[in-house]
Amino acid sequence: MRWPFAIIAVIALVSALFLMLRDFGQQEPPWAALIWAILMAGAAVPALKIDNHISLEKEADSQSFWARNREAFATHAVTATISAAIGGFVGWILGHFFK
Repeated sequence: MRWPFAIIAVIALVSALFLMLRDFGQQEPPWAALIWAILMAGAAVPALKIDNHISLEKEADSQSFWARNREAFATHAVTATISAAIGGFVGWILGHFFK
């Protein structure tokens, strides 16, 4: 977990909850809401600056998504085809004989 982002997210969440739950009918100083709005908006700026580098293997060294999962796709295709055929047959039987 990235701790700087977690701290910024908590500040933004508390600020948003405070602004959402406060009663605007009361006579509160206007700078209170301004401080929370500045904290909430200010939390977005450092969140955009947090580095998030993804390291990828060389394209030649890694298989494609389809090549890695070829057997799983074939298994799912056969299972889906058989399920559709059985479901279609059962639906036809129910529709034909129980009109």
